[in-house]
Amino acid sequence: MQKNISLMLGVVLLGISVSSFSVTRGNAEAQLAQLEAQVKSMQVEINELKHELRQEKAQARENHKKVLSQNLQVTKIKRQPEEFEPVSSYVVTTSVPDDKAGSALLVNTPSINRDVAILTRQQEVKAISRLILGGELDAKAVYTHPYTGSSDTDLDLYTAKLIALAKATPWSNGFLSIKYDNDVGNTPRRISNSNILLDEGFITFGNFQKSPFYSSIGQLKAPFGRFDTNMISDPLTYYLGNTKARALVLGYAPQSKTSNSILPYVSAYIFKGDAKVGNRNQYGVDGGFHFAQNQTKGEVGASYIADIADSEGFQNTYIYDATKFEGFDKSNSEKLKHHVPAVSVHGEIYHGPVSLMGEYVGVTKGFNQQDFSYNNHGARPKAFNAEGAYSFKIFQHASSFALGYSRSYEALGLNIPKHRYLATLSMNFLKHLLAQLEFDHDINYGKNDVAMGNTSSGMMPAYRAKDLGKTNNGITAKVNFYF
Repeated sequence: MQKNISLMLGVVLLGISVSSFSVTRGNAEAQLAQLEAQVKSMQVEINELKHELRQEKAQARENHKKVLSQNLQVTKIKRQPEEFEPVSSYVVTTSVPDDKAGSALLVNTPSINRDVAILTRQQEVKAISRLILGGELDAKAVYTHPYTGSSDTDLDLYTAKLIALAKATPWSNGFLSIKYDNDVGNTPRRISNSNILLDEGFITFGNFQKSPFYSSIGQLKAPFGRFDTNMISDPLTYYLGNTKARALVLGYAPQSKTSNSILPYVSAYIFKGDAKVGNRNQYGVDGGFHFAQNQTKGEVGASYIADIADSEGFQNTYIYDATKFEGFDKSNSEKLKHHVPAVSVHGEIYHGPVSLMGEYVGVTKGFNQQDFSYNNHGARPKAFNAEGAYSFKIFQHASSFALGYSRSYEALGLNIPKHRYLATLSMNFLKHLLAQLEFDHDINYGKNDVAMGNTSSGMMPAYRAKDLGKTNNGITAKVNFYF
């Protein structure tokens, strides 16, 4: 730019010199004045060009500083990979690419051993978000022909749930699940019982990229049983074994980087139970194997719990009648004569479009007759569930058809049927939207069966005698939305 300025000045001076020889004395002064005005105008332009040049140099220095600062920041992050930033900077709905069915969403992690599933997914993803939000909304329409009485229909919001996973450091995270309670209970108007409650809330310590060991503490589903199902209705094993507790869990779950593997896992847990025999704490263990071989994968395992009376089925039988056994919690009868240990054995196998699953839950010794009885002796409740499913497409929509059978023994006091047959058709017709249609057929215990449970007022049944020996049929249509 300086060379251009010098050239322009030379041209001006040359024009002045030539003009001085070519003009007459009469108009020399006028031409000189005109040239002086041109020189002043050129000087203004020169000054403006110099100002722009100074600004360009200053901007170049500033850009250089910014680039240097960014390079230093990148170097700092690479040297300190475990440094974390405020949680509020990272809020997303999922941490991994999910399919149309939403199987990779946080809300669809298994309820049993959810902490292990979370750590496994974090190990599979290179960059995990700091805060993951998700949830579920389920609405269903039901037609039932009950054991006794006329048929009935219902339309209900079955599930409304909001969950969050916060990752504080590479070695710790917290999980929180809040849902509304659609249990009408003794209140005739269901809207009055749309209460919000804490479903799960726990802290997990572990990093499967570094170590196969982990621990969790808080309110969670104890790792007893699995209760997996393709159906809308819960299997009868669920009512016997599903246990929610405020527990401490220690576990070992190695991971594999190959598609063909056999991986053992084991966990132990302890919690303060509600069903009390002295002051002894509750405890249990869970173990098994995950296996994968080409297109075949699955899991087999077994669980043990020191007292089955703390499961949700024994704590609440979902019968609302103060003259009957409503569960150890509802009936204020938590002081039992002795503990009743139980075991669970489960297995699942997936091969291409076919999946099979089965589970058994049963006690290892009977209840005291004064706590929980069946046909005039201490009950020894047990149940099993078996299901098979086949996956296919309907108009390019992922679909499946499943058949299931559940059977219970000496569990009449839990207000569950003796036999349950299920058939369910499922289809993902929109992203994260699952539609299901289910037919269920329940067969109740026999007319001569008798079951009693301990209440604050003495021993009482948890069923209606007129329902015994009868069948119940139902058709349920359900829409699940996950996010």
